[in-house]
Amino acid sequence: MFEPYYPDPSLKYNTLYVYHKDEKIEFKTFGENVDYFTMDYYQIPKELNRSLWSQPYFDEGVGDVLMTTYSVPLYKYINGRKQLVGVLGVDLSLDWLQQYLNSIKIYETGYAFLISSIGTIVSHPDKNVIMNETIFSIADAQKSQQLRTIGYNMIHGETSFAEMEYHNLRTGKLSWIAYAPVPTNNWSIGVVFPVDELMVDVNDLITNLLIIGIGGLAIILILIILISKSITRPLRILTQAAGRFAQGNFDVILPQIKSGMRSAN
Repeated sequence: MFEPYYPDPSLKYNTLYVYHKDEKIEFKTFGENVDYFTMDYYQIPKELNRSLWSQPYFDEGVGDVLMTTYSVPLYKYINGRKQLVGVLGVDLSLDWLQQYLNSIKIYETGYAFLISSIGTIVSHPDKNVIMNETIFSIADAQKSQQLRTIGYNMIHGETSFAEMEYHNLRTGKLSWIAYAPVPTNNWSIGVVFPVDELMVDVNDLITNLLIIGIGGLAIILILIILISKSITRPLRILTQAAGRFAQGNFDVILPQIKSGMRSAN
């Protein structure tokens, strides 16, 4: 996309469009019918004098595909002065990214989602919220100040795992959210963990530990009882024999007491 009347003084609008079709690289030009000077992907990089990613948008020309554009301002030295001659834009379909994020499975009902730098929902299992909701509008609908705070942290590039009273849009379950930035375009990815499904493994582990602990304690008690009986039974028999001997019964045969100790030779 070139600046007005560059490089052809007869053309106010001059765009060269290169694209991939049927395993071939093709190109075509757009003339007076495309006014791109006021478009964000042209005007913002021009004004800010730097490269940037556009906000996601639906491209009506390619079947309402969700797109984003990476724009780079182009300069040329003319008469010794650096001048803007146009903006190079690369359009990227987000379909593949949505498919990849939707393929991420967290337990049974958990999922991943993606928001833009201003909080717009870019990818989500519920297609109705894509480009129609922001993380802040969802926070307002749920009256959740914590979710609003998380949204604020996400668009500012923070990373965290937050425990909060958030009910995810798919099931309404109480969930936790982990989030991290996408440094390339200042977007942010979040992962929703349903609390009940996340705690199943923890509860199972606690249950198993309790069963093992109770079983181990029972075995120890049985061993103590058996050992105690093996020690006290001969002593009890000897005590009974000594009692009869004291009563004058001299025919009592004293039991043989075995010991693990051996006498020295």
